[in-house]
Amino acid sequence: MEPIIQHILDKKDQYDIFDSPYMPDVRVVDFKADILSRRLAGIKKQLRSFSDFEGYGTLDEMKDVYSKLITKCQKLEEIHKPELERQCKWFVEGMFAVPYQTTDITCKIVSVVKPEKMAPVNKSVEAFGDYDDMNQANSITNAISKRVIANALIEGGAIELSGIMDGIVAELYKINPELPLLYKKLMAVHDFIEFCDLADQDEKNVRLDGYVTVKMKSDTRTEIIAEGTTFPFVMRETIKGVLQLVCSASLPEQVKEAAFVAGQADYINAEPYYARFGVILWKALFGGITVDTEVLPYYLNNLFDNDVRTDEDLKDTLQNIFMRTRKGLELRNQLYKEAEKHVSYLKFLDEIHEKNTKATSIVVEPEDIANIEF
Repeated sequence: MEPIIQHILDKKDQYDIFDSPYMPDVRVVDFKADILSRRLAGIKKQLRSFSDFEGYGTLDEMKDVYSKLITKCQKLEEIHKPELERQCKWFVEGMFAVPYQTTDITCKIVSVVKPEKMAPVNKSVEAFGDYDDMNQANSITNAISKRVIANALIEGGAIELSGIMDGIVAELYKINPELPLLYKKLMAVHDFIEFCDLADQDEKNVRLDGYVTVKMKSDTRTEIIAEGTTFPFVMRETIKGVLQLVCSASLPEQVKEAAFVAGQADYINAEPYYARFGVILWKALFGGITVDTEVLPYYLNNLFDNDVRTDEDLKDTLQNIFMRTRKGLELRNQLYKEAEKHVSYLKFLDEIHEKNTKATSIVVEPEDIANIEF
């Protein structure tokens, strides 16, 4: 086992994903170490794909490389920020078929990212003061465990999906031919640093190059505001914002409970932790499936929606999928097929609506009435 993996295993985090009842409780294999090893192997493979990183160095040396790459990216982007921001917005909206009628996306390339919440909100007696009984209060612990799993998947999904830039590479090349390869290098080094750097951040020590805020402006409208110091971070954060919106079903329905759970599970210092495990968990959720990103939101929403499945059903589903059992593969494929059917049905309704709209918008001039046949 590599030393960094042992260091991660020894580090105590506020909410350990593997304490969650939604994770497999397997004693015959070190599931936690296996996930970390596979993630680190993937990061190293990513680095080795670039000849100048074949013998990547220490964490401090890679931080120096990272700083130089950031500086170069920002210089090349300076005069192209508005176009890059537009491209990011259009790309993510197209990726997920984001409904413009209900969702506003804003993408910003900024010099400094200023996050709102670095650490979890402190627990207080008042937070538990209005519950009907202890069963309701104890359910909060389970809700936090559920949200932690969702956050890991959100981080992993944002990393994986932001790496699929085939649909936008041509546009980036037009802006500056150096950018596509430079972005890939930057994110490879970033992911290595994020995995290996175990120091917590605070207001005086912020190592953040991207941040997203998701705001419910009304009952029917949502705003996603993504910021990043360079284009690929804005892209990753915008995708993360969409996934956060999609996975909002992982929060309790009651506003007060949801706010408390989010306050405990959603914070900046947890993101590197979620990312270390989230990529492999995401691959377990989608591995072997040719993912249609228009279907993906319905797949994730149905997975966490309390109206679709019971809590025990969710535990059984996730444990089997993450452990990649035969039953897990069947459940995963069934979930995805159900989501595909749902999207097909929605598209069918849209087609019907469009045809009806066109039919009722036909304007007939008086002199043409005599020529209409019934």
